[in-house]
Amino acid sequence: MKRREAGLLVSLAVASGLAVREWRKNQQFAKQVKKQSEDRLVKGITEVQDDAGDVSSSTKG
Repeated sequence: MKRREAGLLVSLAVASGLAVREWRKNQQFAKQVKKQSEDRLVKGITEVQDDAGDVSSSTKG
């Protein structure tokens, strides 16, 4: 194997490793954003349900 070919293979291996690490970070970020969105949605639904059962709500009347 020529020196240049070996250098290219090493560069490819390093780039692949970096790409995998970035992909994992992106996956973790996406999972975190999804969880936060779900939590906000559940909180919003809970608040709406609480307001619907509240007789002092301004929307009742």
